[in-house]
Amino acid sequence: MNGNALLEHVGIKINGLNLPEIVGIAIRASDVRQGFAFMALKGLKQDGADFIPEAEKNGAVLILAEREVSASVPVIVVPDLKEKVAALATVVYPSDKMVKVAVTGTNGKTSTVFYVQQLLNKLGISAASLGTVGVDRPNQHQVGQMTTPDAVTLNKTLHELQNDGVRVVALEASSHGLEQGRLGGITFQAGAFTNLTQDHLDYHKTMDAYFSAKSKLFTDYLNETAVAVLNADDPVFDKLKAIAENQQKKIISYGWKGTDFKLVKQTPLENGQDVIFRCFEKEYHVHLNIVGDFQVMNLFAALGLCLGVGVSVEELIPLLAELKAPVGRVEWMGDLPNGASVFVDYAHTPDAVERVLLSLRNHTKGRLVCLLGCGGNRDTTKRPLMGEAANRLADVVYVTDDNPRYEKPADIRKAVLSACPKGIEIDNREEAIHRAVAGLQENDVLVVAGKGHEVGQIIQGITYAMDDRMEVRLALLKYQKEVLWSAAELSLALSVPVSDRIVVYGVSIDTRTLALGDMFIALKGEKMDGHDFVKKAVELGASVCIVDHLVDEVPVDKQIVVSDTFIALENLARFARMRSSAKIIGVTGSSGKTTTKEMIASCLAEQGKTHATSGNLNNQIGVPLTLVRMPSDTQYAVIEMGMNHTGELMKLSGIVHPDVSIITSIGMAHREFFADETAVARAKSEIFDFQNRQGTVVLNRDCSFFTFLKQVAEQQNIQHILSFGEHKQADMRLISADTDGVTTKATILWNEKTIELALHFIGVHFVKDALGALLVIQAIGGDVERALSVLEKIYPQAGRGQLSEVLFGNKKIDLIDDAYNANPSSMMASLTALGYRQGGRKIAILGDMLELGAEALDMHLSLLPAILQSGVDKVYTVGPIMAKLLEKLPTEKQGRAVSVPEELFPVLETELSEKDIVLVKSSHGTGLYRLIHFLKGCK
Repeated sequence: MNGNALLEHVGIKINGLNLPEIVGIAIRASDVRQGFAFMALKGLKQDGADFIPEAEKNGAVLILAEREVSASVPVIVVPDLKEKVAALATVVYPSDKMVKVAVTGTNGKTSTVFYVQQLLNKLGISAASLGTVGVDRPNQHQVGQMTTPDAVTLNKTLHELQNDGVRVVALEASSHGLEQGRLGGITFQAGAFTNLTQDHLDYHKTMDAYFSAKSKLFTDYLNETAVAVLNADDPVFDKLKAIAENQQKKIISYGWKGTDFKLVKQTPLENGQDVIFRCFEKEYHVHLNIVGDFQVMNLFAALGLCLGVGVSVEELIPLLAELKAPVGRVEWMGDLPNGASVFVDYAHTPDAVERVLLSLRNHTKGRLVCLLGCGGNRDTTKRPLMGEAANRLADVVYVTDDNPRYEKPADIRKAVLSACPKGIEIDNREEAIHRAVAGLQENDVLVVAGKGHEVGQIIQGITYAMDDRMEVRLALLKYQKEVLWSAAELSLALSVPVSDRIVVYGVSIDTRTLALGDMFIALKGEKMDGHDFVKKAVELGASVCIVDHLVDEVPVDKQIVVSDTFIALENLARFARMRSSAKIIGVTGSSGKTTTKEMIASCLAEQGKTHATSGNLNNQIGVPLTLVRMPSDTQYAVIEMGMNHTGELMKLSGIVHPDVSIITSIGMAHREFFADETAVARAKSEIFDFQNRQGTVVLNRDCSFFTFLKQVAEQQNIQHILSFGEHKQADMRLISADTDGVTTKATILWNEKTIELALHFIGVHFVKDALGALLVIQAIGGDVERALSVLEKIYPQAGRGQLSEVLFGNKKIDLIDDAYNANPSSMMASLTALGYRQGGRKIAILGDMLELGAEALDMHLSLLPAILQSGVDKVYTVGPIMAKLLEKLPTEKQGRAVSVPEELFPVLETELSEKDIVLVKSSHGTGLYRLIHFLKGCK
């Protein structure tokens, strides 16, 4: 908007200046964007004037300051700028079309606004809540930093919510926010008050001043027709009622003494409660899946606010049983096998501690256990009061740290313990949580109090990743999941000391897939460094992280420091192999290794505890990672081992030490790195280097390098060699194979017996994979007959020839997803298999085959006969090399050549027909998996 008009609207003199257009305002230079006005406010710790250069660099076109400052853009001095911020924010970021309600009080604000948001959304009214935990609305959460944000952030947030279609916002009005005018310019349709108990006296000094700040909601911010929702049980009710009446507001009172919402009876249940209350002379009986009588009061406040925006009681009552408690507010985290329960709550005041303990006592059959601490650099007088409440109301008390901030944690604990003689002092909050959970007896109830939803712990000004909810879940995991690595095993494997508390349930190198209880290994790559994600890993629930240096803002006891994280991964893998008595199968080959691995794993899973390579984790990182993830009691492990350079398989073999090795094929994969196929065969044979000499090698007898590979194995003194294929001397011989386009039926000769096998795979190459798998089962001492029945029940995996019928637009097509990997051999096999399919047109979408070196073009063109012989009706290509192949095809078979998969999206929408059979085949790096997602409707 026009700068002159904006400033004049809020009473700021512009002294005849012609100001530029203002598109936004900011009080932090980092928030400034092009066209913004920057307000250089002087704070307690920093002076906004010092950040004017940064603001100008970010695009500020106007500076508003409390005194004369220098800048290269216009500057207007506004002595009372702090008082003008809210007014400016409401003009620049209007939200007047949205109804707003607010709640104030010492405790219960977050729960109240959360209940309002839930209730209104269940009624189909788009609503959001805004406060301590951030911005909440259905399926979306935005983390917040303050209960009531600064006026600019608050109004900008409200403005954005309004633009997103939100009709009602319920927000928390903190005493600080009310006192400092952060809500200036905003009016509310309803305001609620929860309670007034000791807190924030470091700021307000006296309870009278604290009350005065809270009461401003009812004197300064409610509109003319607003409703005041007041807690009739609180000692300040009469004072607030008089204030509201003086403001001529309609009053809704609630509580045991309430007139409009009167609690009649509350019956605690194991994880909820039954409630009887009267509302406007009518009695209601409801069940709540929420613990705590004080939460009933918060719910009453929420109901009153909903009434204030025009919703009827009759609409709200049926919804109460569906409500959930907000994050970290008497939140049930889980039970132990002995019936003990654990809750997390935000209680950080004496009154809140007393309330939560009194409420949970009603739900406790055993002992009531409380863990608490107290924040530093805040009201010191409440510390012994919190300790006294816990000592009086709990059977067992653990006193630990909350947010020490800049104080000595021991001094804070001492103040709490001075009034809590039964307190057990533990100087590490994580340790305290784990000890408290481990110490729970039959039917005990533990409440971890103080931090609730918070995901950080402030120590000496540094915010470390720390989440009570996550830590409790980690402590509960030992009763729910099998331990993968103990602290003692980690210490032996890594040759470093490891805290006895560390327990690992899984292993991750990627925070996107990290699960609760995983150990995160911070590996360094060419493009990314895992150390940049260590804090995120801890926030997501990592039990510990392996790092090569301590990472800031992460607790030291969540980090194991090693000299090199990749070497640590390999050392863990070697230890995992050493501690395991599993029979290990190593699978490699130019093509077919993943399918063979899956066939072997599926068969062995029916015969014992089996661990196998996940997905395509078959490289220098994936193989050791697979071993590190292997449970110690595994009976069979199937490890896929890939390579694209000489020496790689030798190193992997030295880690895996396979008992049985299978080489599925030797082909033209990775020719970019090898002179010829002989070099490929030599590199593949490295799998034998560290194989168990009393073990077995399984080879493809039809492979032209069979004799070479057999000789290498014999040179390694491996005498047990089995072969499969159509060759007459194969130990598992394929006599014949035929397909009807749905299954492939094969006749096999094994141990002088003829066997019939029907696979849900199309193509002879898949039959040969199955024969290799069966020989591995034989070599490992498994039941081959049982394995045969398993093979007939499995299907190709996604990316490996998986067939599915999909609805693409309004057309049903058969989609063959073979988009994970490709080389000339596998590409020809897939095209041949496509030729066997019966139904509609045969469509081939082919992407470039990668890592083929100087011969890449010739290898792509070599596919031409396979395309013609398989009867493909239309070919589409992705990538510059496949485009050359398309040019060689007959005109009627040429579809479209594109450079990236996305360019095919609109083409296929137009050109695909009902019942088309669509093969998608390429190297993974070509990105045709994105096309698969598109065809399946995952745009």
